[in-house]
Amino acid sequence: MFGKGFLKKAPSYVQILFLFSTVIFGMLFGGLFLSVFLFVQNGFSWNDVAESLLHVNGNTQLIRQSLFFQTLCGFFFPALVLSWSFSDNVREYLSTEQKFSGSQITLVILSILFLMPFLNAIVYWTQQIPLPDSLNFLESKIAQWEEQAQQMTEMILITDQYSVFLMNLFIVAVLAAVGEEFLFRGVLQNIFSKIFKNPHVVIWTVGIIFSLVHFQFYGFFARMFLGVYLGYLLYYSKSIWLPVLAHFTNNAVGVISYYSIKDPEILKEIDQVGVGATSWLAFLSLALFAGTVAILVRKCKSHNMD
Repeated sequence: MFGKGFLKKAPSYVQILFLFSTVIFGMLFGGLFLSVFLFVQNGFSWNDVAESLLHVNGNTQLIRQSLFFQTLCGFFFPALVLSWSFSDNVREYLSTEQKFSGSQITLVILSILFLMPFLNAIVYWTQQIPLPDSLNFLESKIAQWEEQAQQMTEMILITDQYSVFLMNLFIVAVLAAVGEEFLFRGVLQNIFSKIFKNPHVVIWTVGIIFSLVHFQFYGFFARMFLGVYLGYLLYYSKSIWLPVLAHFTNNAVGVISYYSIKDPEILKEIDQVGVGATSWLAFLSLALFAGTVAILVRKCKSHNMD
């Protein structure tokens, strides 16, 4: 009854409900595994575990550990469970078997690097969206949440220790890229392909959901744009590994920047490239990105025909 592919022919709404339930259970198990890990780490003392969890916001190591278990149990493992449940061949379902070329790898990395100033500009333009006076309280709350998220990012990523840098690179870039792409592009894009016959509607829908679950208002449109690009990467390349590479590159640049620069003020200035006096770079960024993607799409089509 619960063998491989037992939900393969289930209606889309059933698959979506199962996905939602699996992710929720994954998050709960992630919290459980974190507690057990802390229990062992703290000398088998539940009192110390409770004390640690009460002060999680001020404990950088604990935040990093929590992020690891959340990503592993909330994205990566659910993606594997869902793929196993929805198909007879997990690798085929997740599109992990399609080969890709060195030129495709290079173009994917370049496309993300070229895109960054334009994404900075999108974030800035989103911040300029006026809200009605009746929503002033919401605007101030959003600004507060964004500031807290920025502070937490700095807490996690700014470090002098090479070992911590490598751990950040693994959790924030490698694990997040694989887990999120397997779940969103690998699983969710497959599910919505059964609902919408138009692949563009599928890609944009998943891109919007991808951005929504990150719960960042100012970064919503920038992350949506990135999510849509990742969706098209899978669509044209037929390989999940190219979206994973693009996602990894985007996150790895941030991890490397925080480790190598460390100064929050300089990092904020880098995030302003493409804004204000350098706004021309946003349009150059978009043009270079578009040109690179056009070449990449041709390479993907040619490679798939071989």
